[in-house]
Amino acid sequence: MVRRTLNEPREFEDHADRSTPAPTRRRLLAGAVGDGDADDTAALQAAMDSASNGRIVALENGKSDRITNTVVVDVAKVRGIEGNNARVVTDQDIVCLRIQGTHTGSASPKHDPSERVKLPEMNPYVRGLRIHTVPALQGTGIQVEGTFGLTLAQ
Repeated sequence: MVRRTLNEPREFEDHADRSTPAPTRRRLLAGAVGDGDADDTAALQAAMDSASNGRIVALENGKSDRITNTVVVDVAKVRGIEGNNARVVTDQDIVCLRIQGTHTGSASPKHDPSERVKLPEMNPYVRGLRIHTVPALQGTGIQVEGTFGLTLAQ
């Protein structure tokens, strides 16, 4: 994977899983102010909602995106979030990011082995994203439901 600036949409291959369509372009936040004061909830949610088929949503390097409500990430649409050392900041007692899929638990003894995890929903990731609350220690940073193999990385 070749690194470029966020202003250049780029093509890349997802070598981890060739059985699903590879993400073809990054989805950038449109309309986000990123100053830590303006409410960027709508811009962040719009980026998550407009992604499709395993795309990557990239936040702008070093910006602070303030949210006032939970941002829902559908792993069938968003394969990964590239934080690029950006911050999601809130002063609300909320779940900041809810990462959700349709997986119901293949590790359960009662699970029907013919029901497999949908490939686009496997192994999503969040990389390089900082989540802060003011005051500290309120709310939930990331809540994960119905997905398989989530990776959180710096």
